[in-house]
Amino acid sequence: MSLTVSDNPIATGVRYAIDVDDNICFVDGGWAQFAEANDGPELLQVSVIGKPLWNYITDETTRSLYQQMVARVREGRSAQFSLRCDGPDCRRLLEMTIRAGANGTVEFATRTLRLDHRAPVAMLSRQVPRSTDLLRVCAWCNRVDAGSGTGQWVEVEDAIESLRLFELPLPPQLTHGICETCFAAMSKTIQNLNT
Repeated sequence: MSLTVSDNPIATGVRYAIDVDDNICFVDGGWAQFAEANDGPELLQVSVIGKPLWNYITDETTRSLYQQMVARVREGRSAQFSLRCDGPDCRRLLEMTIRAGANGTVEFATRTLRLDHRAPVAMLSRQVPRSTDLLRVCAWCNRVDAGSGTGQWVEVEDAIESLRLFELPLPPQLTHGICETCFAAMSKTIQNLNT
């Protein structure tokens, strides 16, 4: 079932900003609401203000892409792109806009373009105990790396089946990366910021 933005409990989106040193200096009420709704108590305002944004982007390639965008935005450009941010019971398509603020700050704003409900997927729940194994999820399209080095990225439901994840004693930990398709698209977005 798809919801329009007016039906979305986080309809106003999420806004945050980093200072000239890339430390988080502002988060809005949408940030807190999103953190609470997605089992992220460690991401509440009191925990993140003053911390480097890059502490929260663990994949080196993803962090590098964001750092390149931030550098271009500080030169007077703005960036806009879509990405998925799924929860255990929904698929979310977001639009992110990054623009320069005052005194070297950079402002990030996301808004929900589409919200599709689905049967809960335990693999995406932060409450599920995990093994020490890692399973990569693309930070942009939320697809799962289904094969070691094959370049095949699939929806989480398909990965659970093809990788036989329900047969494991404990599911793997999820870690973020970026698939080849999204890397190419984001590289092009950054390249277009140079023109």
